[in-house]
Amino acid sequence: MFNSEAIFRYLSRVISRSVLPIGYYEIDLNIIETAYHDFIPDYKRWFPTDPTIDEHHLLLTPQLGAMLCYRIAHAVSILPPPLIRPRD
Repeated sequence: MFNSEAIFRYLSRVISRSVLPIGYYEIDLNIIETAYHDFIPDYKRWFPTDPTIDEHHLLLTPQLGAMLCYRIAHAVSILPPPLIRPRD
């Protein structure tokens, strides 16, 4: 079934190309997991026959990357504040 490893690889690849310091991207695992579960139906709309999320499909379909970022932002806004770490 689906697992979140492709999501983590995709996010790592995007973050590695960013001009912002890596510390800007620290986020709790619960937020990523919530976003991941919300993102699965979005991914399945584009690739209904894929048994798992394919990182290459994410890279080749920018709309999915944008939707994943939206899902992460939404998860940040709905989860309790203790799960969001303040930057030092």
